[in-house]
Amino acid sequence: MMLEPHLGARAPSDVGERTVELSSPAVDQESAARPGVEAPWVSYAQNGEDVFLRRCFTDIECGFWIDVGGWMPREDSVTYALSQRGWRGINIEPVPANHAVFVAERPRDVNLGVLAGSVPGERTLYRVADTGLSTSIEEHAAAAQNDGHEVERLTVAVRTLDDIWNEHVPAGGEVHVLKIDAEGAEGDVLAGLDLRTNRPWVLCIEANLPNERERVDVSWEPDVLAAGYVFVFYDGLNQWFVAEEHRDLARHFSSPINVFDNVIAARAQDHMDMLERERQRLESEVARLESAVQERTVAVRENPRRFSALKGWLHR
Repeated sequence: MMLEPHLGARAPSDVGERTVELSSPAVDQESAARPGVEAPWVSYAQNGEDVFLRRCFTDIECGFWIDVGGWMPREDSVTYALSQRGWRGINIEPVPANHAVFVAERPRDVNLGVLAGSVPGERTLYRVADTGLSTSIEEHAAAAQNDGHEVERLTVAVRTLDDIWNEHVPAGGEVHVLKIDAEGAEGDVLAGLDLRTNRPWVLCIEANLPNERERVDVSWEPDVLAAGYVFVFYDGLNQWFVAEEHRDLARHFSSPINVFDNVIAARAQDHMDMLERERQRLESEVARLESAVQERTVAVRENPRRFSALKGWLHR
């Protein structure tokens, strides 16, 4: 069950917002057949986080994010839809192979292959192969290994978010979104950021144990509230906060994702695109076979003996 925002009043959903034009031809054709109906836009985040960000930032064309635990540039990405709109940001992804994909596919962004933590230095990263479960917490890695996942120990550099912010956020620049998904180490990440000085507009912080419904220790929450942030929503996976000076954004969390968001999940869109490509392939194959049949029919009719033999064969 989703918790209601702490701010009480419910606001109507944002109908008619500008959409991200990432729909497939199949969806566009269907929508075109229904005048006045916009094609759905595509959500890439695993839990619809980008839907809430779209609600919040409809009017900001070139915003900026910090994404701690980016995982992959497109798959289950909270920031991919924003990137498609022209936003850019800082992607922090310590798994070397995943970081390399960010470097290749997000060249406009700052892509850092480090862990974010409370103090700079080095730390062991437990890479959980082929998953988004890689963690700096040994017990979580052990649980993943017990579930049959391959786990590899790596030594990775650690930087604080304050240090990263000071180096890569332009002086006086805004950070609209800080998303933290650190597989249980969210508190340590937050300990390296002075939220009283460096103030993202919106915080999206994972609050569950890896791959579990159970909430992780959120002893970091009082410090976030004390820094002038307001808790607005728990979506079943993440806790959301807005800076006091941007309290008006809280209204965008007054309802869960619903029909008025006009959204389709990326996995569903990918399947629709695959089916559309297959439909086009089969349509082309049918056209080829019909042409071949037509050619052979003409050839047979031009040869009476073959035509008679064909008629006899068809009537057996």
